[in-house]
Amino acid sequence: MARSSVTCVMWNYPTMADGTKVPFRPSERPRISPWMRAHILERHQAAPEDRPEWPTKSKFPAEWNADRIIEAVDLTLADPGRPPARYGDKIRFERVVDGHVVRVQVRVDMEPPEIWNAYPVEREG
Repeated sequence: MARSSVTCVMWNYPTMADGTKVPFRPSERPRISPWMRAHILERHQAAPEDRPEWPTKSKFPAEWNADRIIEAVDLTLADPGRPPARYGDKIRFERVVDGHVVRVQVRVDMEPPEIWNAYPVEREG
């Protein structure tokens, strides 16, 4: 998979509320696999009229194309706007991108850590 064009501005992530550290640096963050890219887009990209929606899934803005969605996911991992938080075997990263909160979950019980999901949470403001 090609390297991201997103530049990391942090050397390390901040320590999480439980006192633990994220087990990778922003520059070493997990990359989106082809399977995960398809998973995110299938479930969370606003569907064209000829494709059925996943009715219970949150949607990225309709004006965001697939590349913009994946870029927002990578940006969220590269430079989260909120401190990361641990939830069981996952670490949650969040960032506001164009007024929308993007959440990325990374499984850290795997080697190497792997993106588990990414989706929009809410509109900021």
